[in-house]
Amino acid sequence: MLRSAARVTSTRGISSRSRSFYSLTQAAGLPVATFDNGQSTSSVTFLVKAGSRYQAKPGVAHTLKSFGFKNTASRSALGIVREAELYGGVLSSAHTREYISYTADFLRGDESYFVDVLAGILTETRFTRYELEESVLPIVEAESKAGRANAAINAIELAHALAFRSGLGEPLFAPAHSHITIDDVRQFAHNTFGQGGISVIGTGISQDTLVRLLEKHLASVPKVSPKATETTKYYGGETRVEFAEGGSHAPQTVFFGFGVPGQPKPELAVLSAYLSPAASVKWSKGLS
Repeated sequence: MLRSAARVTSTRGISSRSRSFYSLTQAAGLPVATFDNGQSTSSVTFLVKAGSRYQAKPGVAHTLKSFGFKNTASRSALGIVREAELYGGVLSSAHTREYISYTADFLRGDESYFVDVLAGILTETRFTRYELEESVLPIVEAESKAGRANAAINAIELAHALAFRSGLGEPLFAPAHSHITIDDVRQFAHNTFGQGGISVIGTGISQDTLVRLLEKHLASVPKVSPKATETTKYYGGETRVEFAEGGSHAPQTVFFGFGVPGQPKPELAVLSAYLSPAASVKWSKGLS
């Protein structure tokens, strides 16, 4: 009994100490979440509510993501990459159906430079046509081609298109023959880069430090009203697609999707676990 009580008390102490690192606040009109784990490396991510479900034209979100860390009013793309390397940092961007993320990973103490670089994406990116054609579109096309060559990614894309049609059914990657113009990208950025469309997440950095830097670099960010989206509606359906990439050696992929209105039901979780091909015991290699 005493041992059990001591164990509960100890667990609660660990849990409360873990929660004490995590904090939420506002800075420059943006929601900010920080988690200072005391490590020697830090990470700051700007989450922009500009995923593919909000795009007005297929491929715009993918293209805007790829404009991250390109030429700005105060820095060149080459300068950003070289300076980040000198600092020992890593810059990356990604996109989902909900968000575009721009992330900087760096050594603690270098946050002033990297927050400035991230802020420059939102406030100073030049969005030039020559850079779109010479640098951004080749990246977009290469990523789209790699996605189309992956059977699992194709299955997920088709499942979303069948299940939701529009909104969440919008393609994550730009189509093979997209006609994205620089004006399309500028307009999408104008509608999403601002208060109401951006959240900031920091790990390995104190809340006070991150708030101070955001107030310094993003004080002039305007308010925006992200595109309103209708409540997601599940349609469902089925399709069969011949997958020719890789010939007879391509992996065979079958995707089953289930949808129900309202809150998720425990029966679906049980069904998912029952149908999963993953091993249920550690010494088994397949179904068990």
